[in-house]
Amino acid sequence: MARQRPGLPDDFTLDVAPEAPVQLDDYLDRELPATKPTQSATATPPPAQAAKKSEPREERKRDEKVLKLPREKPRTAAASQTRPGRVRESRRPPRKELSLDAETQRKADDVVDDIREQGPQPDATASEFIRGLVQLAHDVRHKADYSALNRRGQWGSATARAFVADLKEAFLRAIGEYFIDRYPLEARKRMEEAQVEGRGQESR
Repeated sequence: MARQRPGLPDDFTLDVAPEAPVQLDDYLDRELPATKPTQSATATPPPAQAAKKSEPREERKRDEKVLKLPREKPRTAAASQTRPGRVRESRRPPRKELSLDAETQRKADDVVDDIREQGPQPDATASEFIRGLVQLAHDVRHKADYSALNRRGQWGSATARAFVADLKEAFLRAIGEYFIDRYPLEARKRMEEAQVEGRGQESR
């Protein structure tokens, strides 16, 4: 079998007219076919719908009364701050603890027992007893004179114990003067009774 040569066969021809090349029209020179006008987006609404929109809108009448509340004025930064020299009080009242030695604690328990047994309140507490003493010391503070007190010195020394005794003596004198000013008739009666008792002891 004979081997074929690559390429076109010998009898292949192009039937091309011997004229000049054909010139095609530009696409801009072509006439477009006439199209039907489309409805734009801003078309006028139908007559019924346009008339509906043109009608005035009736406002609803409200029969109920509107209550006008006064508006709260906004607080300024200066008003929200605390005033100078004024300390904000805490909700919980401050408390202090007292340190008592064994002897003082025993004496305080004895007084509380007397208050419970002789008074109308059988469940009186030591806290109430201390508060009563503090209130009394505060009421007579204008009568008290602490200038004659000696220095305490070291804890547990004789001068420290004497300091407590001097305080007791200052309280006693202040309470006596306060009692005379507040209850003068009763104070005079007690003084007369004391003088009578003193004379009776001297006669013996």
